[in-house]
Amino acid sequence: MRKKQTLRVGGQKNTWIEIVILGITILIFCYLRLTPIYTETVGYTFDQGRDFLKAAEIVLYKNPTFIGPTTGIMGIYHGAWWYYLLSIGFIIFQGVPIGFYYLNFFIQFGAFLLFYIFTKKLFNTVTALLLSFLVATSPYLIFNSIFMVNNVMAMPAFLLLLVATLSILDKKKRSITILKKTIPVHLVAGLALGFTAEFEFAFGLLLMPTYLLLLAFFQWKTKFFRSFKEVIYMFLGLLFAFLPRLFFEIKNSFPQTKVLLKFFFEPQFHTPKPYDAVFRDRIEVFQGYYGGLFMNDYVKTIITLTALIFAVFFIFRKKFSVGFIFLTFLGILLFIFSTLYKDTFWSYYYDGIQYLYLLLLGYLLSAELKTTKSLQQYGKLIILTVFIMLAFLKVNREIRQPIPYDGIKVQKDIVDYIHGQIKTTPYCVIVYTPPVIPYTYDYLFVYKRISKNIPDPLHEWYGNQCWYIIEYDDNKERKDEWLEKNIPKEAKQVSDKRIKDVDIQLWKR
Repeated sequence: MRKKQTLRVGGQKNTWIEIVILGITILIFCYLRLTPIYTETVGYTFDQGRDFLKAAEIVLYKNPTFIGPTTGIMGIYHGAWWYYLLSIGFIIFQGVPIGFYYLNFFIQFGAFLLFYIFTKKLFNTVTALLLSFLVATSPYLIFNSIFMVNNVMAMPAFLLLLVATLSILDKKKRSITILKKTIPVHLVAGLALGFTAEFEFAFGLLLMPTYLLLLAFFQWKTKFFRSFKEVIYMFLGLLFAFLPRLFFEIKNSFPQTKVLLKFFFEPQFHTPKPYDAVFRDRIEVFQGYYGGLFMNDYVKTIITLTALIFAVFFIFRKKFSVGFIFLTFLGILLFIFSTLYKDTFWSYYYDGIQYLYLLLLGYLLSAELKTTKSLQQYGKLIILTVFIMLAFLKVNREIRQPIPYDGIKVQKDIVDYIHGQIKTTPYCVIVYTPPVIPYTYDYLFVYKRISKNIPDPLHEWYGNQCWYIIEYDDNKERKDEWLEKNIPKEAKQVSDKRIKDVDIQLWKR
């Protein structure tokens, strides 16, 4: 294994080149993610409102939970760790709604730094810089850095699993040092595997048997476990990740276990398809994972062709890395197992698999022959320079575009408007949103209560008047039916304010 800690071109160390390129990459990473967070144009929907309310409940009312958000299988839930992570964000940012998004950014940035440090040690500096640039500019990874939903945390968890696994297979490491504490790598792998499953249940449902099956094979080939103690470490990591779910199951007579067993033996699908259609669909999904890594088709084409060219050098080396073989089989088996599910396979089911693609690219791009070593390094640096120029053009275009009026800022302005109009309390606010459940506004009112001491609104008429927040709905009939049921016939509208496409109306009787 090569141990290159600095960038070498033509036999010379060029630490300053590495610092400049890494610095530019970090700036691009931060700009593309922090801009929508700072301008508060990030998505804020039913799911975010529900999850933020749960975090507030845990912190404010000391009400712990053992299950997380619902999944696509009725009766099965994601892990509770998502809510506890949000609780940490609630405490750090004192309930500020946009604070949760900053929390996600810092976690994803930590994953970015881990990825760079690890790939630099596993491959070489130039390859690590190139791969990190792809992370910084990937549209898919950018979106998941600014959207607050449980599956986005499966990405850093899965990356940590890959790092721990490759550390054992390729780097022969059995422990790591964190804050001067020595931690067994197998414990980290177990934790990462469990957290991946808990943050995205569908991913875990397919990943765990795949990963454990591969470990059984690689144990025979590579001695992944050298002692029974290492097996125990991995088991303890898994057990810790699943503790809240286990507590819930024991307390409630194993309801999720029963539902899951029934799902396996008596599966019910919403949109079942024949296997050939499922196979084609999965190919499109996996192509989407790969395509989502690149900021445009030019970068995708250049990286793909470069990887194919370097694959020739990889083959000529006649020595395939154990880690490369493991990742290849992991990707193939994840694909095969996904085709066994006949229903709709949403792309977020495998959130984080992009890091598997990147590491496979890293193995190919780091393949070098002594006779062309310098030429290959120069070639990758030239490609990286071109990519940076393209990224600056992208950033320049975004800077010139007006900031959209969208996202959580709209809902915040609506709540601020109502609070600016009310003269007395209690007061009534009734909300219509297409999902009917107004969690988005409920959390904003909770935040106003804890930050400005403004009471939460009543959801029934008070003092012969009530404010109505009426969001846009494509289904006009559904909206009209709701309005007819929820606005008294004798009431009269006395004011109307539109913020973006949302109507804020005051009705009296």
